[in-house]
Amino acid sequence: MLVFSQSEHVMATKPITDRQQYWLDHLKRAAASRESLVDYAQAHELKAKDLYAWKTRLIELGHLRGKRKKSKFVSVVPNGSTSAATLVMPNGYRLELQGRVDQHWLAELVEVIRSAS
Repeated sequence: MLVFSQSEHVMATKPITDRQQYWLDHLKRAAASRESLVDYAQAHELKAKDLYAWKTRLIELGHLRGKRKKSKFVSVVPNGSTSAATLVMPNGYRLELQGRVDQHWLAELVEVIRSAS
């Protein structure tokens, strides 16, 4: 079930793009039609998998209310600087940093990785 608030930008931190708005509009019309996303997609010559993918993406971006997936990241609270750090990504990649690692730079790096996944 899709839930829309008065403002479609529910908890978004970034402005919505034209492409995101296009799919948000389709999802709103699908919800208003009370058809399944599969039936709506067929009637509008869209791929159902695209509607489902955009529904998930728009929820994650905060442009659509819904249940968000739990993050695969754990909170890391560095205290000042450290002499080494190891980040293990959900895909198994490891990033090992040696030398002085600034906590602000590390926090930015984690945010970039989080937003890319």
